[in-house]
Amino acid sequence: MMVTMAVFSAASCADRIQEVAGIRGVDLPVMPPVAGKAVQPGLAGPVAGVTESGLLVGGGANFEGEMPWRGGAKSYHDEIFLLETTEAEEPAWRMASERLPYPMAYPACLSLKEGILSMGGETVNGPVSDVFLLSVDKGKVVISPFPSLPCPLTSPGAALAGGKVYLAGGLDSSGAADAFMFLDPTETEKGWQRLPPLPVPLSHSVVAAQSDGNEQCIYLFGGRNKTTDVHTFFSDIWKFTPSTGEWTLEGNITKDGNPLPLSAGTGIAAGKNQIVLFGGDPGIYFNRTEMLNNVIALAEDSLKTDLLREKDSLLSNHPGFNREVMVYNTVRKSWAVIGEAPQGLPVTTVVFCRNDLVIIPGGEIRPGVRTPGITAFRFK
Repeated sequence: MMVTMAVFSAASCADRIQEVAGIRGVDLPVMPPVAGKAVQPGLAGPVAGVTESGLLVGGGANFEGEMPWRGGAKSYHDEIFLLETTEAEEPAWRMASERLPYPMAYPACLSLKEGILSMGGETVNGPVSDVFLLSVDKGKVVISPFPSLPCPLTSPGAALAGGKVYLAGGLDSSGAADAFMFLDPTETEKGWQRLPPLPVPLSHSVVAAQSDGNEQCIYLFGGRNKTTDVHTFFSDIWKFTPSTGEWTLEGNITKDGNPLPLSAGTGIAAGKNQIVLFGGDPGIYFNRTEMLNNVIALAEDSLKTDLLREKDSLLSNHPGFNREVMVYNTVRKSWAVIGEAPQGLPVTTVVFCRNDLVIIPGGEIRPGVRTPGITAFRFK
C-alpha cells in the first residue's frame, strides 16, 4: 500500500474524527533486522512514536533464543529504526546510526509536536527514572534530557491533557505502584509534580485523556497488580478530574454486559468523547501459569517433570490475546465493539495516531513471542 507523507502529519485522532464507527486495516512494512543479523524477532515495550520525518521505533525487549519458561534470557536493545517516506516513494525502514542512551524497554511514550517523550522503563537491572525526548533533525536522531521521574518506574501509562503530561501507575522495585504525577513541558524547571495517588496500585493500564462532556479528564482502564499468590486483573475504569483533583470510579470495561478484565493493551482518544481500546490480556492463561508455578515450587521431584511439561504445553499453545477493538463513550459511559483483528492484537507496546492512521508497533503476540510487524488501522 502506498503511504504518503500525509500519514505522518501533525493532527491527532481526536482532532480529526468525530465519531468512530469501525476500523480498516492498513499495511505498513515489517521492521528489519538489526544490522549484522538475519532475523528481526520483534520488540515488546519499544520507545516509539511519530516525528516530523516519520515513524520511530527504538529499544524494546525480546527473547532471541529459548522461551523464558525454558530458561531463555530477555534481551534489551538500544537500536533505533526509522520508517521514512517521501512524496514519490513508499515508506522504507532504516537503522539510525544513533542509539538510545542504553538498552531499555517498557517506558511510557507520548508523541508530542517536539518529538517522542520516553518516560521511565527498565533495563536488565530494573526500573529507571530517566525521561528524554527523541526528535529527528536532518536525518539524525537527537536525544534531549528531560526532568527525571521522582522514582524509577517501568510499564507506566501516560496521556497529554491541557498541555501537561500525566503519568500513572507502573511497576517500581516492590511491585505495582499508585504513582500519579504531571509535568508541564513549558515549565520543565519545576519538574514532575505529584498528584493524588491512584485509588489502587496498578501496572499495565491503558491511560488516555478525553473530555467527559465538561472538561478534559484522565481515564485509566484495567491493569493488574499482585497482592496474593497470583495477579488480579481489573476491569475498572477510573477517571481523574483536574478541576477537583479527585479520582472517581466510572464503571467497568464490559463486553456483552459483563465485566472484562484487561491488562497490557493499548488505547487512544478519538473524536470528542471516545476512547478506543485495542486488545489486551484478560489474564486467564497468565493466572493459570502463575498457579502452575506455585504448584511446581512445592511439588516433589517425581511430579515436577509432568508439571513442567504441562506448563510448556499451556504456554506454547497460548491462543493469543484479546482480538477486539472496543470503543468507550465517556459521556454515555457505554461500550461498543467496532472491529476485530483476525491475526490478533499485540500487548506490551504503545499506540499513537497521526491524521487518521492508528499505529501499534511490534509488541507481544503470545507469551515470549514478539512480532516485527506494524499493526495499523484507519478509523471509519
